Amino acid sequence: MQQKGFKWRSFISFGMFFSCLIMGISGLLLYIAPPGRVFRWTDWHFLWIDLAQWQALHTLFSYLFLGFAISHVFSMNWKILFSYFTRKTKEGLRRKKELISSSLLILAFVFGTLFNVPPFQSIMQIGSWASDTWGENIDYPPVAHAEEMTLEEISTVLLKIDVKDFELRIKDAGYKVNSMQQTLKKACEINDVAPYEFFRKTTIDLNVLLIPAKK
Repeated sequence: MQQKGFKWRSFISFGMFFSCLIMGISGLLLYIAPPGRVFRWTDWHFLWIDLAQWQALHTLFSYLFLGFAISHVFSMNWKILFSYFTRKTKEGLRRKKELISSSLLILAFVFGTLFNVPPFQSIMQIGSWASDTWGENIDYPPVAHAEEMTLEEISTVLLKIDVKDFELRIKDAGYKVNSMQQTLKKACEINDVAPYEFFRKTTIDLNVLLIPAKK
């Protein structure tokens, strides 16, 4: 039988479910994702989505879920809703053991997380370990955010060589650039390569002081 009309409650319920699903997936990925330095230097992606985009998805879908939850409350009859909570509150107060147990559990999670005590500490340490493994075999440049430097700055500041020499090295490595004034990040996007790979191939025989990866 064909449905008639648009069912707002069903729309809200589906919205809450999918928002919660995306929040869960993005939250798990952020838990194990590499730190900022690694994801920028290696151009880290998961399902063609980078870390900054996963962070945006997690934040915006959290707000969307909250909006659906509020809409769910408003979609119900207020008198019925009020009487429901009144009745449940009275029942809850009669169940003191359950009320105290659930309150203690919530407090344990809050204080255990804030004061970083076991087993909460162990859970966060596992996430840190998983994050660190992404870049354990990659050497980093001597300065932070090197991918935001222009190719000219890299040649004169980091490599201490003439800009023309560095441009020739780039061509010899098989890469194309529009200008030495563009950033390393932009050059990597044009050549579809990670910044660390671009940097390694164009400086492989130069005496560049790199920050060693964790072994």
